[in-house]
Amino acid sequence: MTVRQQESGEQHFTVQAPDRTSAALAAALVAARVCHTGEATVRIGADASPSPDGTSLPLAEGGRDTITALARAVAEYAAYGTVRLDVHCDSCRDGSGDHRPGRLALPPGAQAGPHTVVHDCGGTFTRWGPERTRTVLERLATFPEAGLDRLVVAGAEERRMLLTLGGARVARPATPLHELIAQAADRHPSRVAVTADGESLTYGELLARAHGFADRLRAEGVCRGDVVGVSAWRSLDLPGVLLGVLLAGGAYLPLGTEAPPARLGTMIGTAGARVVVCADDTADRIRQAAPDAVLLDLTGRRLPGPAAPEPPHRTAGGPTARPEDPAYVLFTSGSTGRPKGVVVPHAAIVNRLLWMQDHFRLDASDIVLQKTPFDFDVSVWEFFWPLLAGARLAMAPPLAHLDPEEMAETVVREEITVAHFVPCVLEQFLREPRAADCARLRRVVCSGEVLPPALADRAAAVLGATVHNLYGPTEAAVDVTSWDCRTPEPGPTVPIGPPIDNVDAHVLTPAGEPVPFGAVGELHLAGVCLASGYAGAPDLTRERFVPDPFTAGPGGRMYRTGDLVRWLPATSADGRAALDYRGRLDQQIKVHGVRIEAGEVEHVLDQHPKVRASAVVKIATPGGDRLIGCLLVEPGDPPGRAELRRHARASLTPAMIPSRFTVLDRFPMTTSGKIDRARLRELALEPGSETPTLEPLR
Repeated sequence: MTVRQQESGEQHFTVQAPDRTSAALAAALVAARVCHTGEATVRIGADASPSPDGTSLPLAEGGRDTITALARAVAEYAAYGTVRLDVHCDSCRDGSGDHRPGRLALPPGAQAGPHTVVHDCGGTFTRWGPERTRTVLERLATFPEAGLDRLVVAGAEERRMLLTLGGARVARPATPLHELIAQAADRHPSRVAVTADGESLTYGELLARAHGFADRLRAEGVCRGDVVGVSAWRSLDLPGVLLGVLLAGGAYLPLGTEAPPARLGTMIGTAGARVVVCADDTADRIRQAAPDAVLLDLTGRRLPGPAAPEPPHRTAGGPTARPEDPAYVLFTSGSTGRPKGVVVPHAAIVNRLLWMQDHFRLDASDIVLQKTPFDFDVSVWEFFWPLLAGARLAMAPPLAHLDPEEMAETVVREEITVAHFVPCVLEQFLREPRAADCARLRRVVCSGEVLPPALADRAAAVLGATVHNLYGPTEAAVDVTSWDCRTPEPGPTVPIGPPIDNVDAHVLTPAGEPVPFGAVGELHLAGVCLASGYAGAPDLTRERFVPDPFTAGPGGRMYRTGDLVRWLPATSADGRAALDYRGRLDQQIKVHGVRIEAGEVEHVLDQHPKVRASAVVKIATPGGDRLIGCLLVEPGDPPGRAELRRHARASLTPAMIPSRFTVLDRFPMTTSGKIDRARLRELALEPGSETPTLEPLR
């Protein structure tokens, strides 16, 4: 390979190709795939061409017909001297992206090559240019019908480099989560562990309560691997109940206090929870959802209900959970219309929590705020990270997460040092006057949505805290990448960072091949972070958790996230390459950090007798993101606001119910025959639209 750096910023590399046309085509395809995050357009020209403006060809989805047309155009202009290629996408053309249009030139040279490519696409493009173009040329010959995704993939040398970008390999103890917390309690029995509503428990008191609760669960027949439902508001009792479930060898199943009985019944039945722990004011709803379940209150007392057979009595000292056993089961929205239960083992969450402690170093002076509803996975580290580190867990009032003013008051009153915020909630929090009084808050952890750079900068300025951007699906033990925000954040986006310890991240094409460094592909995760699968859904588990061809040992798995990402050059504090989030492959969306499958909401809406079809989209408004339901209804008899609300509430949680419904005559369609959701979003935002709109749900 020959590489030369010019004073103008241009760089050169050479391509071994049959002719200059092939070399130019291969270089253009690599630039289109690697240098641009959107669908690229190539403008072809030449110095002495009779067409001074050249010819522009949009690559669109990169099908072979388009590539053939590009090859013909390049061949035509090659006859007029230096071939010039301008490769751009919408974001770099209008300045909204983090990259410029890529300019390539192939001057005349020996017909048989090697051929020189002059470009301004950066050092990474130069470093891998020869191998990438060689790979494209080989595949053009081997796969005559292949499109862009199949042609531009990482070559052998680049693949070896990509496999080094995973997290550090760190040995972890073969210990379940509750044993780590018990060890911390043994070290600091008199230290305050939990505070809530002016009351507190020491580590010794918390562990004693949890052991007592574990004994009651064993008396009800709970043993290793069993799932125990929990339905309760935030309180001083809740951490001890969750710890007690783990000590009994079970896995806890959070049941949202606002979820409708039909949804609760699906979750309890799918997870196989025979015992459910509930607060006094949630017991009726649980009884309606699961009439045959054994119900216990937060002290372990059995609540009245249908007579159940006496279980075999088990006492303390029974078989404890192993690292591969489930620690918790969290249900997320499902695209098939049913929620899916993610089963997370101890080994996965222990690795996640110990990485967090290694990275952030909580100590006895730290107080961590628990404000995330416990049926969302962020709550897992809010509960258990401070308890295994010997810090203090502060339970926010039950509904404080919905009220920025109360949140700010809680952070100030409890002298919180570490708190998590979904970005849209952080935006609201920073508007509160008392946010500036959070003097002890030193660390803000964000996840659940894209974090805008301006928001990260403002949080650092207002709060005087360091800001961290984390990413991860529920299927991979909460978070798998981490980024320590710079001040200010210089780019148009905040990276999601490199993988954490013992986690591998592979960015792949639809065919499962590694994309070149910098190209956009689907993120696949591997390592100890992975969930065991989905409760009661073996087919879905096999679909999403696929064999890992990049691991040396047998039985390796990868989780297909459905998220689009790309690798960025080494910009993290430790010099590692970082991942940049680019969006979704499917219709999964997030509203205020809540993961919502549009298909599940649409499935419920479609069951209404007056709805012929529905499509759900998310729009951004000054008040935050909103979920909009677009409906085709029976002519002359549209459903009313109240009946739509009643229908949706019977199966969906409040966060999943659209805030507005728009009635359409027909759905806008793409050229490929799919619903044009981008146009639906435009219709929902158009002021004065003639589209009849039902009143927002109240």
